[in-house]
Parts: sequence; structure tokens; C-alpha cells
Amino acid sequence: MMLEEILKDETSTTYFLENHFNEKLEVVVYEQRYVYDTIVRYSVLKIGTRNLVYCMAKLYVAALSDNETSLILAKELPLGKIFHNPFKKNIKIQNSIATRTYTYCNNGKVIGEIVEAFNF
Repeated sequence: MMLEEILKDETSTTYFLENHFNEKLEVVVYEQRYVYDTIVRYSVLKIGTRNLVYCMAKLYVAALSDNETSLILAKELPLGKIFHNPFKKNIKIQNSIATRTYTYCNNGKVIGEIVEAFNF
């Protein structure tokens, strides 16, 4: 049931999971680098020792504020806590392996592309 709900969610994965589990998520960034004008970030959202979501994000530097870029580069916060009005569009779901790909937007502008794989 939760998997079906989160796959359809169009807001923040971070807040969805924190509300569902009633706990704060931790982000572990395994790799983050600039590729031309994009920040590519590989991370895991987890609670305790439980890895919940594996994420690959491509974020367009030109669409980010200096503060957002600094927060991303610090690797301390999930993306859902950096952006104040995130939403998703063009969601594509692959139910057989519980993944989805979507265009990530904030305050009405496209800021990147995200792929999430769920571990629950």
C-alpha cells in the first residue's frame, strides 16, 4: 500500500516518508560531482540502518540559487529539504522493480531529473 502511494506522490519524497514513518530521514551521499553544467548526485535516504530510497539526481546549476547550490554541495540534507516548493512532473513508474523517474521542479521551474528506487 505505501509503495503504491509513494509512486503516485507528486510532492516531496522526503516529507512523504518522514510523515509515514514519523521519523526524520538521513541522507547519505555516496558520490556527487559536476558534469558540465549539472550536479550529479548518488544518494540513499534512510532511517536508522534501513535504506529506503536509492536516488540518482541530475540538477541543473543554472536553475539553482547560490544558496541551493551550497546546500546541495554540503551533502547534509535530502533534496526535499533544500527546495521550498518541490513538485514532480512526467512521472514514469516501473512497478516490477519499484522505481520511478521524473522531472524535478521547484517554484514553477525545472531544476533537474531524478531516478528513485524503493527498498520496501
